[in-house]
Amino acid sequence: MIWPDSDTLQLGGYISTPKSITLLSTGEKVDFVKDGHRIILKNLPAECPDKHAGIAVFKLEFEEHAKY
Repeated sequence: MIWPDSDTLQLGGYISTPKSITLLSTGEKVDFVKDGHRIILKNLPAECPDKHAGIAVFKLEFEEHAKY
């Protein structure tokens, strides 16, 4: 519900590296890097892309079942 002030967002606790991340509402690919157990989403839009609900959902795809 709180969109980041910067263009990055961090997700913690992941052991697996995703093969892709997209914004569910638009299908737009999200740039990311894996740093230890963190996935850092980069170059996010300045405002939340879901204008109706105001909540962004990220779709993380992995080769196998994600480990976290």
